[in-house]
Amino acid sequence: MTQRIAMDQCPNLRQLGGYAARCGGRVKHNLLFRAGSLAFLTDADMARLAALQLGSVIDFRRESEIELNPNRLPASLLPVQKQLPIAPGDLLQALEQGCADYMHQHMVNINASMALEQRAVFSTFLNDLLHLDGGLLFHCTAGKDRTGFAAALILMALDVPRETILQDYLLTAEYFIPEQQLPLFLEKVEDTPAAGKVTAESLLPLLSVRPAYLQAAFDAIDASFDSDSEYLTQVLDFDRNKQQQLQAKFLD
Repeated sequence: MTQRIAMDQCPNLRQLGGYAARCGGRVKHNLLFRAGSLAFLTDADMARLAALQLGSVIDFRRESEIELNPNRLPASLLPVQKQLPIAPGDLLQALEQGCADYMHQHMVNINASMALEQRAVFSTFLNDLLHLDGGLLFHCTAGKDRTGFAAALILMALDVPRETILQDYLLTAEYFIPEQQLPLFLEKVEDTPAAGKVTAESLLPLLSVRPAYLQAAFDAIDASFDSDSEYLTQVLDFDRNKQQQLQAKFLD
């Protein structure tokens, strides 16, 4: 089963189709897509996106990220863009520490916080899915943490096991290679107060996907709720009836 969609300038574009659900069936192919930055797409990339027949493009980036690197999309997708900004944690403070262990813990903390502190964004995200006409593409800058938790929520609502959800999260490591991204991020840091404090070693946890990151979100859920379904119901206003509607819509 191949999840990745080949692109020139968006290495981490993947679909969620094919994953098996505990309630029966599999996630439908070529309807649910996750990605990193869409700011540098080639003309060929834009043609590939247009062919996906998307009904919605969700952008989880902060306004400052969007202003710096606006999406480059085919004209047909411009009317269906929607911003749902997520700004977890104080990244600058973490960068200024210049410490890999501190950055690792920062990533653990922000993943845990997304499960409970971003309820408005993720409630809107899930509930909008019920009314979607066409496919969905959701993304952030790297396509790993904000996007990764959003993908986890969709798969959770579709009754896909956590082991599979974690496997999907970790697939990012095959396409978004931290060592390849380091020069670009070190250059970006030069324009911040963290310049001179950040090292390649201290940046690696920021650019990586690690099981501990998504597990922190799962642990935050498990600390307060008896099941994923209860969490979706109580925190994200996505009750069992809505979960079943989503399953009918996106499972074969």
